[in-house]
Amino acid sequence: MQKFFLSRIFNKAGPPLHLVWFLTAKCNLGCSHCFYYPRNLENSNELSFQEAQKVILKLPSLLSISLTGGEPFLREDLFEITKLLSKKNVTKNIVLFSNGFNTEDILKITKKIVSSCLNTNIFIGISIDGFEEEHDKYRNKKGAYGRAISTLEGLKKLENNFSNLNVGIGITLHKGNQNIMKELRRDIYAKFKINPGITMIRGIPKSPELKNVDANIYKQIIDAIEYDRIHSKQKSLPHIFIGAREVLGQRLAYENFIKYSRSYDCYAGSLMGVIYENGDVYPCEMLPDYKLGNLRDYNYDISKLWKNILADKARKWIRNRKCFCTYECQYTCNTLYNIKFLPFFMKHILDI
Repeated sequence: MQKFFLSRIFNKAGPPLHLVWFLTAKCNLGCSHCFYYPRNLENSNELSFQEAQKVILKLPSLLSISLTGGEPFLREDLFEITKLLSKKNVTKNIVLFSNGFNTEDILKITKKIVSSCLNTNIFIGISIDGFEEEHDKYRNKKGAYGRAISTLEGLKKLENNFSNLNVGIGITLHKGNQNIMKELRRDIYAKFKINPGITMIRGIPKSPELKNVDANIYKQIIDAIEYDRIHSKQKSLPHIFIGAREVLGQRLAYENFIKYSRSYDCYAGSLMGVIYENGDVYPCEMLPDYKLGNLRDYNYDISKLWKNILADKARKWIRNRKCFCTYECQYTCNTLYNIKFLPFFMKHILDI
């Protein structure tokens, strides 16, 4: 299996290696920086559990799959979906993102997941976008910060008991929180011993003015992240690769942000894809005009959909560097699977 994944460094043709699956558009918060909120307002006709089963049974082998939303823990069948992914050995790495608001449900479901998926690495990321005042303000829900912190405290306790669980924290960087970012990251590390990652606000958010991020502050933040990753106490080869991938990914995102162009090959639509809650498939979240098709029209088989004419046209358009973005999820494939970045990874290995 590892040989198969490695072979895709040289041959990008074939099914996706990483998928982001928006299991639901439903959400219990109304975040100002959210680009997905219009789908929360629609009757999105999300895939039923029976349909999700069909999708999973036909998925190719994946390097990883990210389950998100909306708020994925609002799906009553989240445990069953995750368990089936693990049971069918679709991937060894399942990532879940949550706003952390429904503490009791999140902890209960997470414990069921990690107890039943012992051979699968489960990563759960909780969003923290500021201290209490800022977080509640931009999440548009009083008490959201306290709930998220309680959820993190509970998840960290579970992490101590399950070797297959890894807990992280993600921060969406925007104009409203950029000036507190350094202090916030220090506070999070002091409380949880987690060096949080950041994602730049993207798409067309509910409050577009939040996209006016100061480039100098952005650079300072990614420099701080790079320092944290380089000086991490975790020196295993996987952790070195993960840290180097994040460092390189943030550098590329910053380059796109200030230059309004892309200097590297993007493998969206080749190695990575996005499934929306209603079965629509896209090469990337940031390409809303490039729908590749709907899984319902391809008997729930993404490998078949991946071969259609629309997918070929999208891949060609992306290869010609017609787009650029700061979408961090793309960097797993765009860095690890681009031979030109091999010297960067080798340097990080040799420097440790």
